[in-house]
Amino acid sequence: MTRRLKGKFVLNRSHQKQKFKDTIGQTGLWDVSDSYYYIPYRSLVGNKIHNLITAGRCISAAGEAWNHCRLIVPCVLTGEAAGIAAAIGSSDSIPLSNIPVDRIQDKIDIPN
Repeated sequence: MTRRLKGKFVLNRSHQKQKFKDTIGQTGLWDVSDSYYYIPYRSLVGNKIHNLITAGRCISAAGEAWNHCRLIVPCVLTGEAAGIAAAIGSSDSIPLSNIPVDRIQDKIDIPN
């Protein structure tokens, strides 16, 4: 493991298959069927520092959920969401922790 953000939300094993209102994507393991996690935007943003955002292995996740999130595809997914959030925050002068998640979701394809 590597150092990770302690964000507004820590994704962990108990959240497997749980979809969130602020879901920005989904991840699973290629060799384990029926094991997946939805990734909430709150796992990307800082809990104390309101203009801090992370992506990939550094998001706020633990244990098995972190193992799912450390792979290339979710790293790309969370990187895209972080980039979209940074662009919105910069253009509209909104702290990253306060960006309406629907604005991010409108720019990426969220699984049903």
